Amino acid sequence: MSETTLRVGIMTGGGDCPGLNAVIRAVVRRALLENRGSVLGIKNGWRGLIDGDLAELSRMSVTGILPRGGTILGTSRVNPKLEAGDVERIRETWERHALDAVVVVGGEGTLRAARDMWREIAAYGGIAGGADVILVPEHPFRLSHVCEVLRRRESQGSAFSIIVIAEDARPHVEEDFLDEATRAQIYQHGRLGGIGFQLALEIEKTTGIETRHANLGYVQRGGSPTAFDRVLATRFGVKAYELVLAGDWGRMVALRGNKVISIPLDEAVQKIKYLDEEIYRVAEVFFC
Repeated sequence: MSETTLRVGIMTGGGDCPGLNAVIRAVVRRALLENRGSVLGIKNGWRGLIDGDLAELSRMSVTGILPRGGTILGTSRVNPKLEAGDVERIRETWERHALDAVVVVGGEGTLRAARDMWREIAAYGGIAGGADVILVPEHPFRLSHVCEVLRRRESQGSAFSIIVIAEDARPHVEEDFLDEATRAQIYQHGRLGGIGFQLALEIEKTTGIETRHANLGYVQRGGSPTAFDRVLATRFGVKAYELVLAGDWGRMVALRGNKVISIPLDEAVQKIKYLDEEIYRVAEVFFC
Protein backbone atom coordinates (compact mmCIF):
# COMPACT_ATOMS: atom_id res chain seq x y z
CA MET A 1 0.00 0.00 0.00
CA SER A 2 1.31 3.47 -0.85
CA GLU A 3 2.65 5.43 2.14
CA THR A 4 1.78 8.85 0.73
CA THR A 5 -1.49 8.61 -1.18
CA LEU A 6 -4.06 5.85 -0.69
CA ARG A 7 -5.83 5.30 -4.02
CA VAL A 8 -9.02 3.26 -3.77
CA GLY A 9 -11.25 2.20 -6.64
CA ILE A 10 -14.98 1.50 -6.21
CA MET A 11 -17.31 -0.35 -8.56
CA THR A 12 -20.91 -1.58 -8.63
CA GLY A 13 -21.70 -4.81 -10.43
CA GLY A 14 -24.66 -7.06 -11.23
CA GLY A 15 -28.28 -5.97 -10.80
CA ASP A 16 -29.37 -2.66 -9.33
CA CYS A 17 -30.60 -2.28 -5.78
CA PRO A 18 -31.52 0.78 -3.70
CA GLY A 19 -28.57 2.10 -1.74
CA LEU A 20 -25.73 1.69 -4.23
CA ASN A 21 -25.20 5.44 -4.51
CA ALA A 22 -25.25 5.72 -0.72
CA VAL A 23 -22.34 3.28 -0.51
CA ILE A 24 -20.38 5.22 -3.14
CA ARG A 25 -21.01 8.48 -1.30
CA ALA A 26 -19.98 6.99 2.05
CA VAL A 27 -16.70 5.62 0.70
CA VAL A 28 -15.81 8.98 -0.89
CA ARG A 29 -16.76 11.02 2.16
CA ARG A 30 -14.87 8.68 4.48
CA ALA A 31 -11.83 8.89 2.23
CA LEU A 32 -11.93 12.69 2.41
CA LEU A 33 -11.26 12.44 6.13
CA GLU A 34 -7.84 11.06 5.22
CA ASN A 35 -5.39 13.66 3.97
CA ARG A 36 -3.86 10.99 1.74
CA GLY A 37 -7.09 9.40 0.52
CA SER A 38 -8.58 9.50 -2.99
CA VAL A 39 -11.29 7.42 -4.63
CA LEU A 40 -11.61 6.46 -8.30
CA GLY A 41 -14.99 5.45 -9.67
CA ILE A 42 -14.83 2.37 -11.91
CA LYS A 43 -17.46 2.55 -14.65
CA ASN A 44 -19.80 -0.37 -15.41
CA GLY A 45 -18.55 -2.95 -12.94
CA TRP A 46 -15.67 -5.26 -13.88
CA ARG A 47 -15.92 -3.93 -17.44
CA GLY A 48 -14.43 -0.64 -16.22
CA LEU A 49 -11.35 -2.35 -14.81
CA ILE A 50 -10.92 -4.39 -17.98
CA ASP A 51 -11.24 -1.33 -20.24
CA GLY A 52 -9.48 1.11 -17.92
CA ASP A 53 -12.56 3.33 -17.57
CA LEU A 54 -11.98 5.10 -14.24
CA ALA A 55 -12.52 8.66 -13.03
CA GLU A 56 -11.63 10.33 -9.75
CA LEU A 57 -14.58 11.04 -7.46
CA SER A 58 -14.74 14.25 -5.44
CA ARG A 59 -17.12 15.68 -2.88
CA MET A 60 -19.03 17.34 -5.73
CA SER A 61 -19.24 14.02 -7.58
CA VAL A 62 -21.31 12.50 -4.78
CA THR A 63 -23.31 15.55 -3.75
CA GLY A 64 -27.04 14.88 -4.01
CA ILE A 65 -26.78 11.19 -4.88
CA LEU A 66 -27.89 9.80 -1.49
CA PRO A 67 -31.64 9.51 -2.33
CA ARG A 68 -31.15 8.52 -5.97
CA GLY A 69 -31.86 5.02 -7.24
CA GLY A 70 -29.49 3.07 -9.46
CA THR A 71 -25.78 3.80 -9.48
CA ILE A 72 -23.86 6.78 -10.83
CA LEU A 73 -21.05 4.42 -11.83
CA GLY A 74 -23.18 2.14 -13.98
CA THR A 75 -23.11 -1.63 -13.77
CA SER A 76 -22.62 -4.77 -15.83
CA ARG A 77 -22.66 -8.54 -15.45
CA VAL A 78 -19.19 -9.00 -16.92
CA ASN A 79 -17.26 -11.86 -15.33
CA PRO A 80 -13.52 -11.25 -15.70
CA LYS A 81 -12.79 -14.99 -15.59
CA LEU A 82 -14.79 -15.82 -18.71
CA GLU A 83 -12.82 -14.00 -21.41
CA ALA A 84 -9.18 -14.71 -22.18
CA GLY A 85 -6.91 -11.82 -21.26
CA ASP A 86 -9.34 -10.09 -18.88
CA VAL A 87 -7.28 -10.77 -15.75
CA GLU A 88 -4.14 -9.41 -17.40
CA ARG A 89 -5.99 -6.26 -18.54
CA ILE A 90 -7.33 -5.73 -15.01
CA ARG A 91 -3.80 -6.05 -13.66
CA GLU A 92 -2.58 -3.48 -16.19
CA THR A 93 -5.36 -1.05 -15.23
CA TRP A 94 -4.59 -1.58 -11.55
CA GLU A 95 -0.91 -0.76 -12.07
CA ARG A 96 -1.54 2.17 -14.44
CA HIS A 97 -3.83 3.89 -11.94
CA ALA A 98 -1.66 2.89 -8.97
CA LEU A 99 -4.59 1.41 -7.09
CA ASP A 100 -4.08 0.21 -3.55
CA ALA A 101 -7.50 -1.42 -3.21
CA VAL A 102 -10.89 -1.85 -4.86
CA VAL A 103 -14.22 -1.77 -3.03
CA VAL A 104 -16.60 -4.10 -4.89
CA VAL A 105 -20.35 -3.57 -4.39
CA GLY A 106 -22.62 -6.29 -5.74
CA GLY A 107 -24.27 -9.66 -5.34
CA GLU A 108 -23.12 -13.25 -5.43
CA GLY A 109 -21.68 -13.25 -8.95
CA THR A 110 -19.83 -9.96 -8.47
CA LEU A 111 -18.42 -11.08 -5.12
CA ARG A 112 -17.31 -14.43 -6.52
CA ALA A 113 -15.37 -12.51 -9.14
CA ALA A 114 -13.95 -10.29 -6.38
CA ARG A 115 -12.78 -13.34 -4.47
CA ASP A 116 -11.17 -14.77 -7.60
CA MET A 117 -9.49 -11.45 -8.46
CA TRP A 118 -8.27 -11.09 -4.88
CA ARG A 119 -6.60 -14.48 -5.22
CA GLU A 120 -5.10 -13.39 -8.59
CA ILE A 121 -4.03 -9.83 -7.70
CA ALA A 122 -3.87 -9.83 -3.99
CA ALA A 123 -40.53 -12.63 -0.60
CA TYR A 124 -40.63 -9.51 1.61
CA GLY A 125 -41.72 -7.35 -1.31
CA GLY A 126 -44.71 -9.54 -2.08
CA ILE A 127 -46.04 -9.43 1.47
CA ALA A 128 -45.62 -5.65 1.70
CA GLY A 129 -47.38 -5.17 -1.64
CA GLY A 130 -50.41 -7.25 -0.68
CA ALA A 131 -49.83 -10.06 -3.17
CA ASP A 132 -52.44 -12.85 -3.31
CA VAL A 133 -49.97 -15.48 -4.53
CA ILE A 134 -46.18 -15.44 -4.11
CA LEU A 135 -44.08 -17.91 -6.10
CA VAL A 136 -40.43 -18.46 -5.12
CA PRO A 137 -37.62 -20.79 -6.26
CA GLU A 138 -37.60 -22.71 -2.98
CA HIS A 139 -41.15 -23.99 -3.62
CA PRO A 140 -41.88 -25.22 -7.17
CA PHE A 141 -45.43 -24.13 -7.97
CA ARG A 142 -48.38 -25.99 -9.46
CA LEU A 143 -50.29 -24.11 -12.14
CA SER A 144 -53.47 -25.88 -11.05
CA HIS A 145 -53.16 -24.49 -7.52
CA VAL A 146 -52.48 -20.94 -8.76
CA CYS A 147 -55.54 -21.10 -11.03
CA GLU A 148 -57.65 -22.53 -8.21
CA VAL A 149 -56.79 -19.57 -5.98
CA LEU A 150 -57.64 -17.10 -8.76
CA ARG A 151 -60.97 -18.76 -9.54
CA ARG A 152 -61.91 -18.81 -5.86
CA ARG A 153 -61.09 -15.15 -5.43
CA GLU A 154 -63.12 -14.30 -8.53
CA SER A 155 -66.13 -16.27 -7.22
CA GLN A 156 -65.86 -14.40 -3.92
CA GLY A 157 -66.20 -11.08 -5.73
CA SER A 158 -62.56 -10.01 -5.95
CA ALA A 159 -62.14 -7.62 -8.85
CA PHE A 160 -58.46 -8.52 -9.28
CA SER A 161 -55.64 -10.67 -7.92
CA ILE A 162 -51.92 -9.99 -7.69
CA ILE A 163 -49.31 -12.69 -8.26
CA VAL A 164 -45.66 -12.00 -7.41
CA ILE A 165 -43.22 -14.44 -9.00
CA ALA A 166 -39.45 -14.52 -8.53
CA GLU A 167 -37.38 -14.65 -11.72
CA ASP A 168 -36.00 -18.09 -10.75
CA ALA A 169 -39.33 -19.62 -9.65
CA ARG A 170 -40.09 -22.87 -11.47
CA PRO A 171 -43.20 -24.95 -12.14
CA HIS A 172 -43.50 -28.30 -10.37
CA VAL A 173 -42.14 -31.17 -12.49
CA GLU A 174 -45.61 -32.75 -12.53
CA GLU A 175 -47.15 -29.60 -14.04
CA ASP A 176 -44.30 -28.18 -16.08
CA PHE A 177 -45.79 -26.14 -18.95
CA LEU A 178 -42.45 -24.98 -20.38
CA ASP A 179 -40.91 -26.57 -23.43
CA GLU A 180 -37.18 -27.22 -23.46
CA ALA A 181 -36.25 -24.18 -25.57
CA THR A 182 -38.31 -21.76 -23.46
CA ARG A 183 -36.92 -23.21 -20.23
CA ALA A 184 -33.35 -22.76 -21.45
CA GLN A 185 -34.07 -19.14 -22.40
CA ILE A 186 -35.71 -18.26 -19.08
CA TYR A 187 -33.16 -19.80 -16.76
CA GLN A 188 -29.90 -18.65 -18.30
CA HIS A 189 -27.23 -18.37 -15.60
CA GLY A 190 -26.75 -14.74 -14.61
CA ARG A 191 -29.54 -13.54 -16.93
CA LEU A 192 -32.81 -14.85 -15.57
CA GLY A 193 -36.18 -13.55 -16.76
CA GLY A 194 -39.37 -14.47 -18.55
CA ILE A 195 -41.19 -16.89 -16.25
CA GLY A 196 -43.75 -14.22 -15.30
CA PHE A 197 -44.71 -13.67 -18.92
CA GLN A 198 -45.09 -17.41 -19.55
CA LEU A 199 -47.15 -17.90 -16.39
CA ALA A 200 -49.51 -15.08 -17.41
CA LEU A 201 -50.12 -16.78 -20.76
CA GLU A 202 -50.87 -20.13 -19.08
CA ILE A 203 -53.21 -18.60 -16.49
CA GLU A 204 -55.30 -16.82 -19.13
CA LYS A 205 -55.37 -19.93 -21.32
CA THR A 206 -56.45 -22.15 -18.40
CA THR A 207 -58.94 -19.89 -16.59
CA GLY A 208 -60.11 -17.42 -19.20
CA ILE A 209 -59.35 -14.64 -16.70
CA GLU A 210 -57.72 -11.62 -18.35
CA THR A 211 -54.11 -11.61 -17.20
CA ARG A 212 -51.50 -8.89 -17.54
CA HIS A 213 -47.78 -9.20 -16.95
CA ALA A 214 -45.51 -6.45 -15.61
CA ASN A 215 -41.77 -6.75 -15.04
CA LEU A 216 -40.94 -4.82 -11.88
CA GLY A 217 -37.28 -5.76 -11.91
CA TYR A 218 -35.69 -2.40 -12.66
CA VAL A 219 -38.46 -0.35 -11.04
CA GLN A 220 -38.07 -2.30 -7.81
CA ARG A 221 -34.34 -2.97 -7.78
CA GLY A 222 -33.22 0.39 -9.10
CA GLY A 223 -35.74 2.57 -7.30
CA SER A 224 -35.02 5.30 -4.79
CA PRO A 225 -33.64 3.98 -1.50
CA THR A 226 -35.71 4.24 1.67
CA ALA A 227 -34.35 5.93 4.78
CA PHE A 228 -33.30 2.50 6.08
CA ASP A 229 -31.49 1.74 2.80
CA ARG A 230 -29.60 5.02 2.95
CA VAL A 231 -28.45 4.57 6.52
CA LEU A 232 -27.44 0.93 6.06
CA ALA A 233 -25.63 1.58 2.78
CA THR A 234 -23.79 4.50 4.34
CA ARG A 235 -22.67 2.30 7.23
CA PHE A 236 -21.51 -0.32 4.72
CA GLY A 237 -19.50 2.23 2.74
CA VAL A 238 -17.75 3.62 5.82
CA LYS A 239 -16.95 0.12 7.06
CA ALA A 240 -15.59 -0.90 3.64
CA TYR A 241 -13.18 2.02 3.58
CA GLU A 242 -12.06 1.30 7.12
CA LEU A 243 -11.21 -2.26 6.06
CA VAL A 244 -9.01 -0.72 3.36
CA LEU A 245 -7.28 1.46 5.95
CA ALA A 246 -6.67 -1.60 8.10
CA GLY A 247 -5.38 -3.64 5.16
CA ASP A 248 -8.01 -6.25 5.90
CA TRP A 249 -8.34 -7.74 2.41
CA GLY A 250 -10.66 -10.35 0.90
CA ARG A 251 -13.62 -9.57 3.12
CA MET A 252 -17.27 -8.55 2.66
CA VAL A 253 -19.14 -6.01 4.76
CA ALA A 254 -22.33 -7.51 6.21
CA LEU A 255 -25.13 -6.84 8.68
CA ARG A 256 -25.43 -9.26 11.58
CA GLY A 257 -28.29 -8.36 13.90
CA ASN A 258 -27.90 -4.59 14.09
CA LYS A 259 -24.10 -4.63 13.85
CA VAL A 260 -22.07 -3.96 10.69
CA ILE A 261 -19.31 -6.56 10.52
CA SER A 262 -17.01 -8.10 7.93
CA ILE A 263 -16.71 -11.74 6.88
CA PRO A 264 -14.31 -13.56 4.53
CA LEU A 265 -15.35 -13.55 0.87
CA ASP A 266 -15.04 -17.34 0.84
CA GLU A 267 -17.72 -17.52 3.52
CA ALA A 268 -19.89 -14.93 1.75
CA VAL A 269 -20.08 -16.86 -1.54
CA GLN A 270 -19.94 -20.37 -0.11
CA LYS A 271 -23.64 -20.94 -0.62
CA ILE A 272 -26.65 -19.10 -2.03
CA LYS A 273 -28.88 -17.47 0.57
CA TYR A 274 -32.38 -18.89 0.32
CA LEU A 275 -35.68 -17.46 1.43
CA ASP A 276 -36.42 -17.75 5.15
CA GLU A 277 -39.10 -20.44 5.47
CA GLU A 278 -40.79 -18.47 8.24
CA ILE A 279 -41.35 -15.57 5.84
CA TYR A 280 -42.88 -17.92 3.27
CA ARG A 281 -45.22 -19.43 5.87
CA VAL A 282 -46.40 -15.94 6.76
CA ALA A 283 -47.05 -15.23 3.08
CA GLU A 284 -49.00 -18.50 2.65
CA VAL A 285 -51.62 -17.28 5.13
CA PHE A 286 -52.84 -14.83 2.47
CA PHE A 287 -52.92 -17.27 -0.48
CA CYS A 288 -56.69 -17.47 -0.51
